[in-house]
Order: sequence, then C-alpha cells, then structure tokens
Amino acid sequence: MKKIIVSAILSYLLGCVHLAHYFGKKVKNVDIRTTGSHNSGTANAIMVVGWRYGLMTLVFDVFKGFFAVYAARRFLTGALPVYINAFSVIMGHIFPVTMKFHGGKGVATLVGSSLGISTVLFACLLGVLVFVTLLTNYIAIGDAGAACTFASYAYYIHGLSVMFGLACIVMVVMIARHMENYRRIAAGGAGEVPIDFFIKQRGIKPDDLEDIDDFKNYKIK
Repeated sequence: MKKIIVSAILSYLLGCVHLAHYFGKKVKNVDIRTTGSHNSGTANAIMVVGWRYGLMTLVFDVFKGFFAVYAARRFLTGALPVYINAFSVIMGHIFPVTMKFHGGKGVATLVGSSLGISTVLFACLLGVLVFVTLLTNYIAIGDAGAACTFASYAYYIHGLSVMFGLACIVMVVMIARHMENYRRIAAGGAGEVPIDFFIKQRGIKPDDLEDIDDFKNYKIK
C-alpha cells in the first residue's frame, strides 16, 4: 500500500508540470491562464505562443499520462495502481498544487494514460475523440466523448469496481471543466472556436481579439 501511495503522489506531481504555463512565461512573459481561453493546455498554448510550442505541450502532456501508468504497470501489481496513477496524473494536470489548482482540462493526459492502460482503449478513445470532434466541429464535445469512453472501458473490463469509480470521477471532472464551452456552444457558439477554423487559421492569436479578457464574446468572422 505504501508503494501505491508514493506512486500516486509522484504521478500527481508529474501532472502538475505544465509546459504550456512555462512557455507562456518564457516566450510571451504572460500567465497563459489569464489570456486566450484562460487554460493551461495545448489549444491555448497554440493560440498564445504558436504551433511549435503547442505541439511540444501536447507531446509532453500525453507523455506524462503514459509514463505515470507505465510506472504502475512496471513496478506495481494489479489494475488498481494503474488506475490510481492515471487518476492522479490527470488530477495533477487539472488541479496542480504548483499553480493554485488552476491547470488544464486533462484531455491529452487522459489520452496518454489510456495508451499506458491498453492499446485497445487508446484506439477507441482516440477514435471517439477525433470522430466526435470532426462530427460536431467542437473539440470540447469530442473531449466529453473521450472521457465517457474511458469510464465505459473501465466498466466493461472491471465492472462495478474502484477502477470504474476512479474513471467516473475523471469523466465527471473533465466534463465539468468544459461546462463553459458547452454553454457557449448551446448559445450559438460565440467565443467557441470551431476545430476546422482553428486548424485552418493555425490557431487564434490573442492579439487578434478586441478584448483579450473577454474571449467568450469573440465571434468567428
């Protein structure tokens, strides 16, 4: 049990490491959580500091999820430590103690964790994420699909168990973190950048907005 607790703590601390926040400070000398979409994640890193730094952020966030789960599989026994580490690294990314518990939304870290758990889960989760995003044109909805896939997989493999409970908490927290996105989409999409426009324009730079602190009112022209 002691090893599981130590592993969970280390996974949480790994999740607390945010390249998006670091790049925002180093490149633009801004707290990335106070500009753009006010989120310390890949999409906002692309918007604030550009595609190169955004993609490095994506790779690292995926890696830390994978590494936390791989460590549990390598050094501990059973499915429970695997899910505990996945839960911990994702919660560290979303609620980092190093950033006053205001981090990212955890999607890339969830993708990395799923790869560490099972290639089948990874393929299903990534497929749902991409398909739903392209179908709806909003990545926030794709993210919800990915979170639900994670919980569904845990139930299918482990039934009503602690593993399923942890996956459900991840799902609920991730969906809750996107509630503002869903409200904007339901209200017509003002301030929510469609994925096709985002890719076509290589992101939306905060300098393009009339009021950087009022991103939610930004309208695609």
